[in-house]
Amino acid sequence: MLAHEYYDAARHPTCANFRHASRIFIREALERVEWPSVSLLELGAGKSVAAELVLDKYRERLGLLSITDASPEMLSYSRPWAGRGARLQIADALALPYRSDTYSLVVASLADPYNEAALWTEATRVLCRGGQFVVTLPAYEWALRFRNQTGCPADRAEFVLRDGTVLLVPSFVFSKDDIAIRGQHAGLTLQTYRTVYAEELLQDFLSPKLQSAGSARVPVIDGYVFVKH
Repeated sequence: MLAHEYYDAARHPTCANFRHASRIFIREALERVEWPSVSLLELGAGKSVAAELVLDKYRERLGLLSITDASPEMLSYSRPWAGRGARLQIADALALPYRSDTYSLVVASLADPYNEAALWTEATRVLCRGGQFVVTLPAYEWALRFRNQTGCPADRAEFVLRDGTVLLVPSFVFSKDDIAIRGQHAGLTLQTYRTVYAEELLQDFLSPKLQSAGSARVPVIDGYVFVKH
């Protein structure tokens, strides 16, 4: 129900802000990757961030780029990348159809809808030893405050569709310590963490939901890089 208008920045400016902030962190993470021989899997991609960042700059050094989403409608936003060498596949991030030790890099941009224990075990399973799991989530500090203020359930995000329908969709956001523990339990070690703030979005229109934070420095997303040892 949400897929057909999710990327409408006028209708859902918070999503646009989140995506921009997530792209900033993932770009930084990719700049630290030791190319050339990298195989990359993106989970829950929708309109792929990884493809935007990788195919122009690193295409000749990329072994494989797989773009997945459980929703055919969301995955359709990445269809243009199939002509650039990416492999698109409908796949549940909680039960991946790939062999163990297949990918050297797994990316999950705004993974809160499926941020369950199985995400972490599956990402770890398909990663090669020494591989990295790059994941972003809506900023815990902002989400906790906003949902408390509005009465939205702690594990749900609210979307008002163009026709007035109100959707409460899963959104599992946790503190840095809790995320680190989830990674540790799955066999990962936290290497990098940082928050991307609204002031880094430059000329973006800041959504009312983020403006309501009432702070001069509004946290937008939390980004993590984990390593499989």
